[in-house]
Amino acid sequence: MKKYNIVVDMGKCVAPQNCDLKCIKTCPLKVFAYYPIDTSREDSPVMITATFPFSCNGCNLCVVACKPRAISVSPPA
Repeated sequence: MKKYNIVVDMGKCVAPQNCDLKCIKTCPLKVFAYYPIDTSREDSPVMITATFPFSCNGCNLCVVACKPRAISVSPPA
């Protein structure tokens, strides 16, 4: 099984907490996770990553949920 190519452009995803992390909540297969950028700060901005790309089925619900268009999903090669 090949994995989808999932890219999260953190240049576009500048405040994921402000959008209620919709990409993470929308994904039915729990492909994404988020991590604080600065672990020493409780109010640190977060970084979103495709932690489990092998679970992705290419439904693109995360792409639709992401209003700044920071996520792209490409089919396996």
